[in-house]
Amino acid sequence: MKNNIKNILIVFVLLGMVPIYAGGNDSYKDLSLENFTEGWFDDWEHNHYSKSQAPFVHLFHLEPAFLDRDLFLDYKINNGQEEKEIEYEFELEWALTSRIGLVLEGPYRILEEQGEDRVRGFGDLGLATRFLLLRDSDSMLSLNVGMEFPTGSKSKGLSEDELVVNTSFSYWQSFGKKVTWNAQLGMEQGLETEEKTITYGTALTYSLNSAVTHDHTGNAHNHQGVHFPQGMTNFMLEYSGRNS
Repeated sequence: MKNNIKNILIVFVLLGMVPIYAGGNDSYKDLSLENFTEGWFDDWEHNHYSKSQAPFVHLFHLEPAFLDRDLFLDYKINNGQEEKEIEYEFELEWALTSRIGLVLEGPYRILEEQGEDRVRGFGDLGLATRFLLLRDSDSMLSLNVGMEFPTGSKSKGLSEDELVVNTSFSYWQSFGKKVTWNAQLGMEQGLETEEKTITYGTALTYSLNSAVTHDHTGNAHNHQGVHFPQGMTNFMLEYSGRNS
């Protein structure tokens, strides 16, 4: 595993080709240390905005602190001096309660090395649980605990060939209704090799045309409340890295 693999990613994501709906945040309540035992088995609150009306924007390299029910399809490409890697990955996030959610990830990888035949196939499958620890109108903190299972082919170089445990904390902070900051710090450890890797990342998001709207014209959903408006545009600056 390479040391000090760092990525700076500036992405412009246009939302609005298809409307994305969210439930209202009338039931949105603060989760503090004082009521830490509450909400663990309450129904999930379908919110795409915080109480202060800052949008919850999903990132590419960082796990979010919030819970949702979404399916994401990602495309990644890494060009090295001697190898090239292309990865298609699905990520399913499914909130179970207002504090607990599941995350399932599965990559399809294509490896190209100089002088070698192209290799392709499914990589290791990841499964994690996200626990929402703290939340107020402008911030939230979550704990992610997961595992990567060696389901990929070792002979093709598509698998770590061991069970890897991932643990990380994710933090989300809003600055008004347009700017949000995300941070993540965690550790990965292989159970057989006991190799430890520190992972970290931070991101800033600026949202345009993100004003809350209650217009449900043409909305086939039965829930009431707010949703992302058509034409919402997010500018995201991400920085992530890992040290073995």
